[in-house]
Amino acid sequence: MNNLDNTIWDVAVIGGGPAGMMSAGTAAQHGARVILLEKNDALGKKLLITGGGRCNVTNAEQDVRTLLEKFKSDGKFLFSTFAQFAVAETLQFFNSRGMETKIEPGLRVFPTSDKSQSVLNVLLEYLREQHVTVLSHSPVSKLKTVENKISAVVLADGTEIKAKMFILATGGLSRPETGSTGDGFTWLKNIGHTIIKP
Repeated sequence: MNNLDNTIWDVAVIGGGPAGMMSAGTAAQHGARVILLEKNDALGKKLLITGGGRCNVTNAEQDVRTLLEKFKSDGKFLFSTFAQFAVAETLQFFNSRGMETKIEPGLRVFPTSDKSQSVLNVLLEYLREQHVTVLSHSPVSKLKTVENKISAVVLADGTEIKAKMFILATGGLSRPETGSTGDGFTWLKNIGHTIIKP
């Protein structure tokens, strides 16, 4: 991986779950040179077990305000994101790429195949279409900063990945066996951020 030491990417995304894959694909779709770093041997490990292996893709409530009322006061935090990319856009993204969906009780949306692999396949194809460089088996050990800005990530093998911008999509602590071990919290704390205990 030493040939990566001299490359400066437009965007480096840390974490190969759905958020990381969507972030990487979207950044590349907008013209960025993107590298996606994943510590596991493959992307989407946690996605494959969600919804009992079926993957609840979204909720079919089309009205953003009604949907976010379910989150009570936390809905305010989500409003600007959902105003830009909500249920309709999510369904359009997957349906336009050949993944049919169905609505079940509680307005839960699942792939018609009843397989979370269908969701992962769409995301992997999106990365390929957008020419995102993916590095699996690439655990990050720390973030490097210069003048209070992240300048690089250092992998466990010592390789430095440099970029103009970084997206941290490592998730929380929900499923350590899938890689959600809270690493991102540690890296952020080490560069001076205050972490509220998850």
